[in-house]
Amino acid sequence: GRMVVFWSFRGNADRADMWMQRLFTDDPSQDGRLVSGVRAHQPGNDSWAYCWDAIINVHVAARNTSKAVNWLNSMLACDLKPQAGTGSAIIHHFLDTGNLEFVEQYMQKLCRCGAHPSWHAFKSVVQSCAKRGLVSEAQHWLNEAIASGTRIDVAMCSALINAFANRRTTKDFLDKARVSLAEDVVEQMKKATVAPNVYIYGSLIAACARSVDAERAEHWLQQMSSEGIAPNEIVCRSVMNACAASGKPERAHKWFDEMVRLNLEPGDRGFVTMVKAYSESGDMKRASAMIEEMHTKQMHPEERAYGALIGGFAKLGDVSRAVKVFQHLESKGVRPNIVHVNQVIDACGRARPPEPQRAEELLRQALASGLEPSVVTLLNLQKAMGKEPARKLLEDDLGVDTKSFPSDKYAGFEKRPELPSGMRKSARDQLDNKLRKFGRMPADDLKKS
Repeated sequence: GRMVVFWSFRGNADRADMWMQRLFTDDPSQDGRLVSGVRAHQPGNDSWAYCWDAIINVHVAARNTSKAVNWLNSMLACDLKPQAGTGSAIIHHFLDTGNLEFVEQYMQKLCRCGAHPSWHAFKSVVQSCAKRGLVSEAQHWLNEAIASGTRIDVAMCSALINAFANRRTTKDFLDKARVSLAEDVVEQMKKATVAPNVYIYGSLIAACARSVDAERAEHWLQQMSSEGIAPNEIVCRSVMNACAASGKPERAHKWFDEMVRLNLEPGDRGFVTMVKAYSESGDMKRASAMIEEMHTKQMHPEERAYGALIGGFAKLGDVSRAVKVFQHLESKGVRPNIVHVNQVIDACGRARPPEPQRAEELLRQALASGLEPSVVTLLNLQKAMGKEPARKLLEDDLGVDTKSFPSDKYAGFEKRPELPSGMRKSARDQLDNKLRKFGRMPADDLKKS
């Protein structure tokens, strides 16, 4: 055993293997059972575990994955518990290779035999699952860490809350259920006496904002302030986004003023949020005033700010003002993109009466400048001049192949996936309870639909 440890520390995996084999029978059918002399010498004693720990670690360091796994299986077959660092070394190796399925299997093995993985192993698995969008698996391992008495930290919980906040990784969760599950993680932290910080609250408020839940976003910002945690610019902008997306520009402006009171800089993103909020509500006077305020502060409104302003005038069918902002954008040296062009064409279609000639003139200028039309261009053009004239203009006059356009303007976006096949039963039950709480379908029905 000492020779195994000696050669393992020297990094010589082959010599360590040779000495390790001397502890075993020559018959491979014995499944790695210890020779009778060794077992009789140390019956039921885990003191021999250091041999396996040493040889597993040397094979992991040498990237001999199969041998490391074989020795770990032999160790478990001998009813010996590996040290926390031994199992963790294999877990980290397979996480690096992206084999998350194997990692979960071994995490379960270690938990069943009473050799609970280390805090670092739990943290890595939770973060890896969350990063890959496997939020149910991440939540399962967070619960396992708490149940095993392993301490949890802010980084572990923040990864899971960020995953709930990400629409791409949680498309199968309804908005309210997603926020509620993220809130449960914060409650788990408090029960484990882990104090949430500004980043945890920021992630939770971002989840509320992306789910267009302004009330919960404001609630958590107030809760955060009551605990003596000062909000930063990102947190305040998230609340502003939630209020703006909820169609409440006045409440968004309230938090905009609060940022100024707290000596926080709203920045370009804060002003863009307010321009979009007022434009979508149809209050173009205040939207324009926000643009003027940006100029007063020596800030340069970016494409998104002008795009929001053009979009607001387009919804009102105010072609002249939409074109005026479009031309102002060009005069500032900013090259308009196809989105701006589509917005002005949309304004031509919404005007009463429609203005097809101005739409055609603008489209010709855009194509001459090198912009590529999209399916939205075709749809907006059809509103301005009719379906057949729009097709003839694009295909016959301008030589654009409209048949290559997708039939749906949302085509090309990632489709809604099915629920993950490996979702833990406890996590599925938890999701079902959340959905029933909000009067919606349980997970199985959601998957079938």
